[in-house]
Amino acid sequence: DILPYIEIPSKKVLALMNKYWPGALTIIFKKKPSVSDAITKNLTTIAFRIPKQDDALALLNYLGPLAATSINISGEAPLNDYQLIVEKFGSKIDYILAKKVASSNVSSTIIDATSDNIKVIRAGEIKINV
Repeated sequence: DILPYIEIPSKKVLALMNKYWPGALTIIFKKKPSVSDAITKNLTTIAFRIPKQDDALALLNYLGPLAATSINISGEAPLNDYQLIVEKFGSKIDYILAKKVASSNVSSTIIDATSDNIKVIRAGEIKINV
């Protein structure tokens, strides 16, 4: 479902996608020119993650790719407690998908796959040697 949005990745990146998705891996790709700058804030890249969470996967299977952000504020520790999420963001968001939240306190791994040299941007739950 993401192929219409991204430049075709290398075989190495496709292998990582097949191995770690769904899971705690976020991949930054070159976006296709047809992707609106409104979605990417004028960046030439776009990132995707397929979470390993049943409710989220059901929603993605029903709607397709979604433009979204993680629940925590950048640089802060992951929020894995439903009550804390509601207290911090409940009045700022329309809907919380499920009361079951991730059990890991480790953020997703982020890799930059915009060139042949894959770079680890943030080391996280998944360990990738590039």
